[in-house]
Amino acid sequence: MGRHRAFTIKESLAELEGLKPKVTDHRSSQQLKALISIRAEQYSTLTQIASHLGMHYTTLQRWLRRYREQGIEDLPSPIMRNRPSKFITPKIHQEIEARLHSREDPFSGYVEVQQGLSRTYDVHDIFIKKLS
Repeated sequence: MGRHRAFTIKESLAELEGLKPKVTDHRSSQQLKALISIRAEQYSTLTQIASHLGMHYTTLQRWLRRYREQGIEDLPSPIMRNRPSKFITPKIHQEIEARLHSREDPFSGYVEVQQGLSRTYDVHDIFIKKLS
């Protein structure tokens, strides 16, 4: 048997549905779908909701804890990363962006970006570390 929820969603179903156009990223969209599922009582357990949304139960629990602590106000805005990249400096980022928007010599794909960074800036480790 799954785990039953021990709290209620304060917002009405209509209010939650009204937030759909304001949601800008996938994570917030999934969070909103979870809240709508709970409010509409579509599933009897949180485990069923997590399974339906294709996420781990612990992720759903973390989102619901955030909702209980901070409310619905933070939902439409994506969670921003507050730390800079360890490998891509602002200068490198600007040069990559300029080349991506270049009409004369744009990158043809991800592999070419990898090769260019490896040759020009010796940051080939970024791709190896992320894959392992």
